[in-house]
Amino acid sequence: MLSAYFGRRLFRWYSIGTTQFRNNKTITKFNEFVLFTSQVNSNQRFQGCSNLEEIILPQNLKLENLVFDGCPKLKAINIPSAITTIGRYCFRGCGSLKTITSLPTTPPTWDTDSFSDVSPDVVYVPSASVSVYKTASGWSNFANVIQAIPE
Repeated sequence: MLSAYFGRRLFRWYSIGTTQFRNNKTITKFNEFVLFTSQVNSNQRFQGCSNLEEIILPQNLKLENLVFDGCPKLKAINIPSAITTIGRYCFRGCGSLKTITSLPTTPPTWDTDSFSDVSPDVVYVPSASVSVYKTASGWSNFANVIQAIPE
């Protein structure tokens, strides 16, 4: 567990390099964002974490380029409501990503490369935003699996 590794102190995100976990083969779950006290820049942070299956994203995370690129075991992702954009190749190669929950009422923008090699079984979005997501650029690729978040 990373909190044991880092101790119980809170760290500023910049104190841990932006590629600190890149290509880590042992991380399977990550819920340690509580350790970081400032806005979380994520560029390439978990790229190549080939055994990462589960992650809980904080509200202050930016989904920048290549964050989860090459994480083939990542199964589900909850996109926090504060997210407005998803970086290029953010989820490329996440072939096991079958459930996407996007909490923003306005669909985050992304280009066609953000979810390369991803074929979700379901994309959950706020109920009032289902039709907007189905026609939004990028998200329209998943129109047939977009549903309202179950209550």
